[in-house]
Amino acid sequence: MPYLLLTHSTLRFFANLQALHQLIHDHADRLAPQSIGLAGQIAKGLRDAEHVKGVVEARKALQMLRHRVHESEEESTLAPLDRRLRLGLRESIGHAMVMLDAREAIASPERHKLRSSPLAWHRDHLAAGINAIRSGLVFSLLAIFWIVTAWQSAMIAMMLGTLFSAFFASRDNPLAITMMFYKGMLAAIPSAFLFGHVLLSQANGFPMLAMLFGAPLFLGLLGATNPAIMGYCLAFTIFNILLTMPGNGMDFSFDSFANRVVAVVIGLSCVVMGFRLLPGLGTRLRRRRLINAISTDIHKLSQRSIRDAETRFSGHMADRLLQLAQHDDMLPEDQRHLFILGLTGLDVGIATLRLRDRLDDAPHPRIREAHRHLLGTLASGFEESANGRPPQGIRGAGKQLEEAIKVHGDVPADRRLLLEGLVERLELALERLARIMAKRPQAKPAHKSQTSPTSG
Repeated sequence: MPYLLLTHSTLRFFANLQALHQLIHDHADRLAPQSIGLAGQIAKGLRDAEHVKGVVEARKALQMLRHRVHESEEESTLAPLDRRLRLGLRESIGHAMVMLDAREAIASPERHKLRSSPLAWHRDHLAAGINAIRSGLVFSLLAIFWIVTAWQSAMIAMMLGTLFSAFFASRDNPLAITMMFYKGMLAAIPSAFLFGHVLLSQANGFPMLAMLFGAPLFLGLLGATNPAIMGYCLAFTIFNILLTMPGNGMDFSFDSFANRVVAVVIGLSCVVMGFRLLPGLGTRLRRRRLINAISTDIHKLSQRSIRDAETRFSGHMADRLLQLAQHDDMLPEDQRHLFILGLTGLDVGIATLRLRDRLDDAPHPRIREAHRHLLGTLASGFEESANGRPPQGIRGAGKQLEEAIKVHGDVPADRRLLLEGLVERLELALERLARIMAKRPQAKPAHKSQTSPTSG
């Protein structure tokens, strides 16, 4: 459970920081100089707290920062956007404190007990269906080959083909990763023959066994520490083990070794063939489906209970942000925009949940109606911004809700100012996202010389 709480708090922390950075960087003219100065002090305090030794001292430093922000919020002349900025600073510090507690609970689970709701994960049923069809075809082909030939080593080919076709399917470029494994496997053939058969057959005793069998494994794992050649080296290590098949009843004959080599080559060749025939959704289509999934989830936030909506949305967004960051990493640095899109969607979703928590049980129907209209406008605004179009109607929907609360509600003035500041901040964030997406790069992703099979 601490891991889930850490994930949940980290997501909210990143969304808050991105929103505050965008506000200070792009709209400093709308903020009071005192607010910008306070944000700079808090940023310096967070950097200093990073170097404090011990969780207790770090928590004290964060509590002091939070108290400083709380004192500054008592000024009565603050504009709505300034109030929203300072509340965002206080919330960010609060999320950082929860992250400290979660890390302490992970390090000492017997002394710290934290509760958090479970996360739901993002599921793309189209991608899962394509991957299932591909794995099924590879398995069926190799199983038929095994039955028809009655070749005992064909079981190795079937196992490897099914395993790797499923394992590599979740990667951005599975064909390239499969080819890396293929080349690593080819390099492992002479190594396994030399160390695992010629030399190992002459060994006597465990020390010689460990030295001879461990030498290629040590070199392979040593090379795997370099991300550029990790795929080749992991394949080299894995296939050295598979081709040697260490055990008490080892068969050092060349026939058994050749059988395993042919089986491994057939298994990986079928994987390559499977990815060439059914390459998957592709980077652009997968990216588009991720964006559409975020928009759909934001629309559905008002249709479920708050607890269920928060659990599903946070879990989905954790998975999607990771995938969007991977897609961003394939673009040139000056053209990266997808992670910002994901964080903006997360920010809109969190704001929607916060509004629901405050206004779902509003006593007057006019307030509830204006509230639902604002939530729908925010969801539509994100969808428009994600497609490069300026959001429409957010300011008007916010004004409508403010008027309904003012006339029919019993909400303090400072709460209404915070609501006004929230709507204004979200509108600015979505307008910025629309500008970024309108000029998003249409060029192909930057070429990556190597792709790690375990990255992401």
